[in-house]
Amino acid sequence: MTTIINHDLRVVNGATIAMPHFIENQEGWGNLAIPAMSQIYGRTHYDTVQQYPLGTKLEKGDRVWRYVQYGDQDAGEVWGAGTGQALDNCCLMGSTALEESTTMRTNAALANPILITEASVAVDDFAGGYLVVQSGSTTWMGHIIGNTVSAESTNYVSLTMETGCPVALTDSYTASITKSRYKDVVRHSGAAAEMGYEVVGVHNGGYSTADSEGYWGWIQTWGPTFVVISTSHQGDAHAERQLVCKNGAGQCEASTTNQILGWYMQEYDASTLAYPLVFITLGR
Repeated sequence: MTTIINHDLRVVNGATIAMPHFIENQEGWGNLAIPAMSQIYGRTHYDTVQQYPLGTKLEKGDRVWRYVQYGDQDAGEVWGAGTGQALDNCCLMGSTALEESTTMRTNAALANPILITEASVAVDDFAGGYLVVQSGSTTWMGHIIGNTVSAESTNYVSLTMETGCPVALTDSYTASITKSRYKDVVRHSGAAAEMGYEVVGVHNGGYSTADSEGYWGWIQTWGPTFVVISTSHQGDAHAERQLVCKNGAGQCEASTTNQILGWYMQEYDASTLAYPLVFITLGR
């Protein structure tokens, strides 16, 4: 049974909090308090106790942030001396364990939950993600509300969905799961093992590995921010106004293999500007 969360939209100084689609095992439903900007751009950059459900959206003018949980590869710099933070902390963040193949079990049409076989799954590990099934010309995708732990003897896992699949499912269906893009978010270093991760946002505050793993915080997904540029860049060529996510930074290159990050906001020659103002378009 799906829980429905009803709340009004509250605007405070042009900022609005919006709850995400309901998923299980989350804290903070109905919390419409606007976080202090020091939680986003300042020293108090993460929550040790979850304050909002994963994927909660903060919108303020042209900018949008999402509430995420940090994963186990979130290596970043700690705050240094002086009044500011290391600029390199404004880095790209990627979501881990994006997709895994799973074995579909027999499920009647419109069955909910849906039964799959998958080992070593914790309760609600897939909550907020998506299940895709395909057989021949039949393809269906559903949003995962929650899941059970994998049974010890069979590895059976029950997925609670927003709705059941309209056709009966068998083990002949190819099935894959994409986990929540806001869970286990890590720094995107560009290492070979991480290049398949989906880049979901830009981290605006400093953090350290020991302090942030398993905690919660905000990443920017839309609007003006600065990013590290790790290649030579100009503002006078059309192709170089588009930025892509590569090697843990922004790259200005015509690319068909890398995810688009956004666009330069400067139109002048920016070849000496290592941290340009850009408009990111990773998620509205």
